[in-house]
Amino acid sequence: MTEIGLFLRRFELFLTLRTLFFSVPALIVLIGGYFVSPEGRTLDETLEPGSSSMLSNEWPSNKDEDLVRCVAIKHETILDLLEGRLTFEEAIDRFRLNSTTNPAGANEADARFIQQVISFARVHAARDPRRHQTACSEIESAARTLIRSTENAGRDDSGVPFGS
Repeated sequence: MTEIGLFLRRFELFLTLRTLFFSVPALIVLIGGYFVSPEGRTLDETLEPGSSSMLSNEWPSNKDEDLVRCVAIKHETILDLLEGRLTFEEAIDRFRLNSTTNPAGANEADARFIQQVISFARVHAARDPRRHQTACSEIESAARTLIRSTENAGRDDSGVPFGS
C-alpha cells in the first residue's frame, strides 16, 4: 500500500469515528425526547382532579384581579412620575391609596411606600435609561430628602426624639 492509500484509509477511519462521536449525542436526545414527550406518556386515571400531579387552570379570583389592578395603577403612576406629570409626594399618595395591606405605623407605611416608588422607578429607568435615568435620580434624591424630613419630624430642637 502506498503512503497516499494509507493516509486515505486513516482519514476515512477518522471521518467515521468523528461521525459516530457527533451523531450519538443527537440520537440520545431524540430517543430521550420521545420518552419525555406527551405521546410517550400514559395518563394515570387514578389521579384526583386538582391533585398536585395534574395540571389545573383556574380563573383568577377577585383578589387576583384586585392585585393586578393595583399593580397596573402603580405602573401608570410611575410613568406619570417619570414623565413629570406627578410629584413624588403625589405618587406616594397614589401608592398608599392602592395598597392592599395596611402597615402598623405611619412611619413604617411611608418608608414602605417610598421604597416601592423608588423600586418601580428604577425598573422603568432600567428599561429606558436614556429617557428616565435623570428623572429616576431626581426621584431618589427627593426620597432621601423626604426620609430625612420624616426622621427629623419626630425630634424636638434638642435632637432627642419625642417620648424619650
